[in-house]
Amino acid sequence: MEIRRAVKEDLPQINQLITDHPESFVKVKTAAELHDRNKLLIVAVTKENRIIGFAQADEQQSEERVDQRPAGKLIQHTLVTKEKTEEIQKRFAEYLMLEAKKRKIKSFFVQF
Repeated sequence: MEIRRAVKEDLPQINQLITDHPESFVKVKTAAELHDRNKLLIVAVTKENRIIGFAQADEQQSEERVDQRPAGKLIQHTLVTKEKTEEIQKRFAEYLMLEAKKRKIKSFFVQF
């Protein structure tokens, strides 16, 4: 399984995955979202090039709450999977931690 950024060709499979999970609050994705600098769309892809997981991260300014989280940027993400949910969660978290480091984000919030 490979974890990577989503590309335009992935959108049909991503959106099918999202619509197959009506309990999820994740909305159908568009090509414009792939190019939004404040969004990070990532996928879990099998060797057969089948997308089995999708996550979205948004870079935002956090509110200053001394007792809960520091002020500054954070990554908040959502997750939709077909199978291997625990493994995909772990791999996405690792990917997003590296991305946060690249973007010099000191904290991020995970929401599944």
